[in-house]
Amino acid sequence: MKQRVLAAVLGIPLIIYLVYRGGFFYFALVLLIALVSLREYLAMVGRGEFILPRGLVLAAALGVLGVQFYSPENFAFVLIFILLLFAFLHVLFFPRLTPWELMTVMWGILYIAGCLSFLLLLRAREGGFLLTLFLFTGIWANDTGAYFVGLNLGRRKLAPLVSPKKTVEGAVGGTLLTLLFLVAFAWIFRLDRGMALGAGLLISLAGYSGDLVISAMKRHFHIKDTGAIIPGHGGFLDRFDSLIFAAPLFYILLALAY
Repeated sequence: MKQRVLAAVLGIPLIIYLVYRGGFFYFALVLLIALVSLREYLAMVGRGEFILPRGLVLAAALGVLGVQFYSPENFAFVLIFILLLFAFLHVLFFPRLTPWELMTVMWGILYIAGCLSFLLLLRAREGGFLLTLFLFTGIWANDTGAYFVGLNLGRRKLAPLVSPKKTVEGAVGGTLLTLLFLVAFAWIFRLDRGMALGAGLLISLAGYSGDLVISAMKRHFHIKDTGAIIPGHGGFLDRFDSLIFAAPLFYILLALAY
């Protein structure tokens, strides 16, 4: 518990500062989260048996994030180029490079770097600082509420085959705390409270979904954490798995409704 609290006390103000600074500083934050998470993903699923160089995979992720930051109108072109490039690598490395490895690597790039790249689009919107801070606040509130309510009141398992420690009570507690914090956030910063309620519910549900996706993968590969870089929290992928789901869905909600 002390390690979890200390990591939060040190990490949250730094994230808020970098979100506030925006520009290259914020891009560096998103890039760090994505590349370290992708590296942990490759270590988890590859188990040292992948043929493709890790540097090439990380470079592709860098390309995805870089074009989203510097030239978002070309994002789709870069995705197609990376897809075709990796497809041709199957020919170059045949027969050692299997279709399973190729698809696994491509999914990791698109799922982690592709989804997290929406954080860059969100920050670039009008009012992007508050909207990005809104998203992070929702994720933090959701994780905190789920953890403490589940720890003290949790009885019924939410997804026992995937994550035995997660409970229905914890999920409800996380959602309620998310809605409470985000409505208060909207009131303080004069944002639309209806948007705060709808987005809060979406962020909470997306957060749980992202968490369970990575939990299912860890369960499959029989590991507890994807890494140990954050004391008390595990790896970057453990810490930011909720954000992977929530970032694109929150951005899409804003794009469609506002």
